[in-house]
Amino acid sequence: MTVDRNRLAALAAEPHFYRGRYRNLEPVPRHGIGDFMRWQLAPGRNFPKGKRFTLLRPDTHSLMSPPEEPQLVWLGHASFLFQYRGLNVLTDPVLSERASPFQLVGPKRYTPPALTVADMPPIDLVLISHNHYDHLDEKTVRQLHRRFGDNLRFCPLGPTTRAGSWRRCTWPRKRR
Repeated sequence: MTVDRNRLAALAAEPHFYRGRYRNLEPVPRHGIGDFMRWQLAPGRNFPKGKRFTLLRPDTHSLMSPPEEPQLVWLGHASFLFQYRGLNVLTDPVLSERASPFQLVGPKRYTPPALTVADMPPIDLVLISHNHYDHLDEKTVRQLHRRFGDNLRFCPLGPTTRAGSWRRCTWPRKRR
């Protein structure tokens, strides 16, 4: 991968970058553990009992040879597969059972994703809108990397997430 120094300089000149890190331009209120617990335990946060969404699975065969016109497949929440003229772009890949850094706790899916990583056509580009757990899932990204290798491009706006394990336009190192 080549480094475009002009592009990096232009990004560094943007006001939302400070000392090499992304920062919000609007002030964000800080919340403590008490605020988090009140939010988690608030009434009305549960999906209605017995309610299920119908899972619509796309035809994986047709995804392997998409039409010439743009095609967009919703995978769930903010995850989409966009196909156009042979280019396959995946947005905010969260295909795990939970939107959480921990797979035993955190918000659980009500409906499985429309595709698994194994069902996907070759992915060229992964666009990440931001680093919240319901938009960036480490387990899914690692599965994508295992399946599609180093040719896959990961393009977030900022250089790292809170966990610090993601690097701009590269993949995380393999776990030991």
